[in-house]
Amino acid sequence: VARVEKALKKVPGVQEAIKKMASPRPDEAYLYYVSLALAAEDVPAAQKVLAAVQAKEPFAAQLRDVLLAQQELVGKNPGTHLGGLEARLPTLHPANRLLAQYWLGTWRATGDEAAQRDAALDFLTVAALAEDHDQELTAAGLYHAWQILDKLKDTAAAAVRQELLGRYRDTAQGKRAAELERS
Repeated sequence: VARVEKALKKVPGVQEAIKKMASPRPDEAYLYYVSLALAAEDVPAAQKVLAAVQAKEPFAAQLRDVLLAQQELVGKNPGTHLGGLEARLPTLHPANRLLAQYWLGTWRATGDEAAQRDAALDFLTVAALAEDHDQELTAAGLYHAWQILDKLKDTAAAAVRQELLGRYRDTAQGKRAAELERS
């Protein structure tokens, strides 16, 4: 809920900034707006702006495809973009791969036990990819993997929890995990 509220607050300002840009506007501006709209769960706004993305550059084309997959999830309508994303993972730019892995994990976490195990691996991959760059993102990957593994009563959950609490206790997800430990 807090994530959605934060995104909702940013959308109008970003929209105004994009309107003030000279044409042709850069794809990156539209893609940023789309990511905020999706974080705010405003699929119609995202769809409207996605139409303006030309995606002539490979990075922008990949990010657009990841956002289309995210749109399917937010709209609760998984389809071809999510399925196609998995096959393309090895070819994605590292930043786009990280985001794609997160959304694939989010999608798989709602599936059967095998899919949930794959989701845990997706989130562990997010943690590994982010480890040298972003402690918060690393901790988020560990937290989601831990939650899934714990739900599945997998013994690996303890090791993931230990890593999260041992190395990332000061992150938002580390604090959240510590609170769960206390309750």
